Amino acid sequence: MPLLGRGKTDEQKADLAKAKEQVEAIKTQARERDAREAAERQARVQEHVRSLPKWEYQVKRVGEDKQKGLLGSQRMEQLFNGEGAQGWELVAINEERATFKRLRAPG
Repeated sequence: MPLLGRGKTDEQKADLAKAKEQVEAIKTQARERDAREAAERQARVQEHVRSLPKWEYQVKRVGEDKQKGLLGSQRMEQLFNGEGAQGWELVAINEERATFKRLRAPG
């Protein structure tokens, strides 16, 4: 028993050291668990991304042609149908540009 309540007994010191070790062990286990769970989440995300379709894009100018004037609807239809026959899908027209996409070939 310490004098006048000052200081700790050897038993109290040992108990405190043991409690600190247990706390550190719990923290280490939690960090390891968190790291495992993060790695598992990352693996699931990567697998999901691999399963998504992959696209390729191209942008074509469809606006004014200096020699032929503004592209007419018939010429634009020919252009769009030609691209569609090659698997390209028209996804946007912005000012003088048409954006197409198609599934990228595996590999």
